[in-house]
Amino acid sequence: MALAREIPDSFVDAVAAHSADRTSAVSLALAREQHAEYLSQLRTHVPTLCLPAIEAHPDCLFVEDAVVTVGETAVITQPGHASRRGEVESIKIALQQLGMANVYDMRDEERATCDGGDVMFTGRHLFVGLSDRTNSEGFRFLRDAFLDHGLVEEDIIMEKMCYT
Repeated sequence: MALAREIPDSFVDAVAAHSADRTSAVSLALAREQHAEYLSQLRTHVPTLCLPAIEAHPDCLFVEDAVVTVGETAVITQPGHASRRGEVESIKIALQQLGMANVYDMRDEERATCDGGDVMFTGRHLFVGLSDRTNSEGFRFLRDAFLDHGLVEEDIIMEKMCYT
């Protein structure tokens, strides 16, 4: 099952839309057209639940930042950008209603932050990139939650990263 969310009208004010290299305004019509195609393609591969937009949270369509799942285990994150934190409760409720077996809430660990976009699961390893939105406490919370459900810990420290 995949979770997605509709694009709010407020998307033009999204944190993601304010990158340093942005030279033109966000086209809401184009974003919705592209998102509809994304959902169509996603649905050809996996059943998809599309949650309604949350107007108060322009970035809400990026549900991958609000939750990290592996199998029947989910961690509700505490996004590093404060404006994103109001998005996660509805994701938690949806997962509980869908019967997700193990749901951990990072918001219970006050200092932990994590954006799911900083996390990659390869089927065997869970890679977590530390950033201005994912901290060491968030990494440890993820590690502990998933270690309880079969993932094996291997620490890899990278001193330098490539950015595109």
